[in-house]
Amino acid sequence: GRVRFQPRIVPGSRECAELVQMGEADLAFVQGGIGIDGELPRLETPNPEAVLWFIRQGVNGPAQVHKVLTSMENEGSHTVAKTFMESWKIGEQVSFTHDWKSLAAEAAWQVPPDVDAVFVVKDLSDEATLRAAGRLAENKFELRTPEGGARLSRLDYLRPVTITPGFLEATGPNPPQPVETYAVATFLVARRGLTPRLLAEAAHLL
Repeated sequence: GRVRFQPRIVPGSRECAELVQMGEADLAFVQGGIGIDGELPRLETPNPEAVLWFIRQGVNGPAQVHKVLTSMENEGSHTVAKTFMESWKIGEQVSFTHDWKSLAAEAAWQVPPDVDAVFVVKDLSDEATLRAAGRLAENKFELRTPEGGARLSRLDYLRPVTITPGFLEATGPNPPQPVETYAVATFLVARRGLTPRLLAEAAHLL
């Protein structure tokens, strides 16, 4: 009862980061991988999302990947995807198509035949995520481990996590075996000058 929130809905984390940076929002949820001014107070939320890395059957790893399906351009999934591609030294050979929303929401939409892989950061409990994962399995895409290595170990928003067999679909099962991947943190970021009391109150509610 001491704090009131007025929500503002934006396309993605990039816009959230810009609004809080400019002082046009008091608080913003920003996915890890999006640039955040180091001077802005931030708290890690208790509900991270996960990296999902699907490769088409017959493609034998990142070196053979040339076209990747992901979410909106320059938002969370795309930004994290580019970081992984650069760590794998395939950034210059990869192009992106931003069609995850169509895959998840449009039953008639078909994965283009030239898509080699899919890279997104999503909530594993979300129905749209589970629906898209099922469609990818039907189209012969396999959930794989996105190898991180030393180059990604310094990133404070990544944590190793395991997707257990059948977690995405029990009857499939999908995946058929454990898959090591990464949890991607989401941060509650405060604008400059937000009072400690208000930030503490927001943290309590979070």
